[in-house]
Amino acid sequence: MKKIILGLFSFVFMFSVFGQKVTNNASIKTEYSYQYALIEASRQKMIGNINEAINLYNTCISSNPECDVAYYELGTVYSALGENQKSEENLGKAYKLDPRNYWYGIAYSELLKLNNDSKKSLKVLKKTRNYNRNNVLTIDFKIAEIYSEAKKYDKALKVLDNLEKENGLSEMISLKKVEIFKLKKDYKSAEAAINDLINKAPDENDYRVLLAEFYTEIGDTLKAVQTYENAYKLDSSNIYAITNLAEFYSAMGNDTKAYFYLNRAFLNKNIPVGNKIQTMVYLNKDRDLIKKNRALIEEMVNSLLLQYPDNYDVKTVSYDFYNGLEEHEKALAIIKDILTKKKDDYIIWQQALYNASMLENYDELISIGEEALKYFPNKNEIYLFVGIAYYQKDNYEEAYKILSNAYNSIDKKEAIRAQFLPFLAESAYNTNRKEEAYRYYDLLIAADPANDYTKNNYSYYLALDSMDLLKAKDLSYSTIVNSPENSTFLDTYAWILFKLGDYSNARYYSEKALSTNGESDPDLIFHYAEILNALKDKELAEKFYRLALSKGFNKETIESKLKTLYEY
Repeated sequence: MKKIILGLFSFVFMFSVFGQKVTNNASIKTEYSYQYALIEASRQKMIGNINEAINLYNTCISSNPECDVAYYELGTVYSALGENQKSEENLGKAYKLDPRNYWYGIAYSELLKLNNDSKKSLKVLKKTRNYNRNNVLTIDFKIAEIYSEAKKYDKALKVLDNLEKENGLSEMISLKKVEIFKLKKDYKSAEAAINDLINKAPDENDYRVLLAEFYTEIGDTLKAVQTYENAYKLDSSNIYAITNLAEFYSAMGNDTKAYFYLNRAFLNKNIPVGNKIQTMVYLNKDRDLIKKNRALIEEMVNSLLLQYPDNYDVKTVSYDFYNGLEEHEKALAIIKDILTKKKDDYIIWQQALYNASMLENYDELISIGEEALKYFPNKNEIYLFVGIAYYQKDNYEEAYKILSNAYNSIDKKEAIRAQFLPFLAESAYNTNRKEEAYRYYDLLIAADPANDYTKNNYSYYLALDSMDLLKAKDLSYSTIVNSPENSTFLDTYAWILFKLGDYSNARYYSEKALSTNGESDPDLIFHYAEILNALKDKELAEKFYRLALSKGFNKETIESKLKTLYEY
């Protein structure tokens, strides 16, 4: 409605000014066309057809070179377009045609100032002032601004003082004076000007906050704190007083008092919850700060959760707090609570899956993942999480089923496809789908030929199955070249040599693996016993069979080996 009224006012203004400019000799037809062009130009301007408006205003000027309204409107259009020189030219013509017009004078003065001609701008303002005594306050204020920008501070202050004498104390004038006093570095006068505002309106707390900010700006921390304390006493819900006091005390190293004020803000029901949430968002960004003041900030988090138990954003910042501290159990509890009401946001499900995986809570991971798939059945990441969880629970059949179904549906260009392969290969092998497992391992090595862990596992499985032992040997040897002290890699290579009948070299690498691992791994010890047995070193083989048993190796296997050890 406001825009329509302004538009009507503009049209009325056009008619009134136009009526003053049309000559008695103009024909009715010419006058009608001229009026139409002027009105239509304003309409086009209002609806955003700027080029058409410019053309129509120029048509008006061609018909009547003394049409001040067209020059003025054209000047405002060019100003909006940033074409300040053209704007100044047209506004100047409007002003010259009617120097008594307040709006022409103000607009022309502003453009002159914008075009760095402050001297002429000042001259126009003073002349406009003479013709518009009812608008002296606005004009004089602009004059003071020009003096201030020209660094003629005393002249600016004199104008403002006169305005104060005539109109009384006002925020606009006082704040401008404060600004000029600060530029002059006359801090005593700036302080007095703000105090004048406080004395005039003692219940207006914003002036106290302004004074505190002024003290902060000039480096008077003690007075700043005292003034913020006064503002807080007057209005304990003033967010600026509270947060700035918290910042000051934090800077002083007084964290207890700093968070006392922040917590006051969090407990204060008069402070909008949005402000509290913004504060927590800010705090959550600084992980070191959160770790340092964990107990104090957690008190604020709890007060938020108690006051706004159903607020989604409160739960979100509370989750971020605990997640940032890597307290995954508390974080998971909050994110699960969020999921009871908000199931359509995939990022929330992702966070829940992440926390459950960090806790190694595979039952929870499966539960969350399977529910998430009801809402996001095309998200391959969820299948991967669930498949890994089943794998970690040694439920290889279910892991294989979930992983293979998802893997086969993923586009070959998608990067996530490769992340399925290690678990697919292991699940396939552990469900006796060995040929399929070998195929997955080949794909893994092709995708990441530098991954020694993949090559080690693959070569070990080939050795266990006595399949393609020369390939297994090559794969395994490359791992010990890269990691000559890795006991697992050394043991695998020794076992492959054992399978190939190279017992002497097998013993060398097996002993090296044991020396690296400190004889603590039952599988490594058993392998060494087997190699010793093959080398006919029965007594030493028996010793290491029994050591493997003591370390947890399968009892039936060891007893069988011991039973047959001396039969030959």
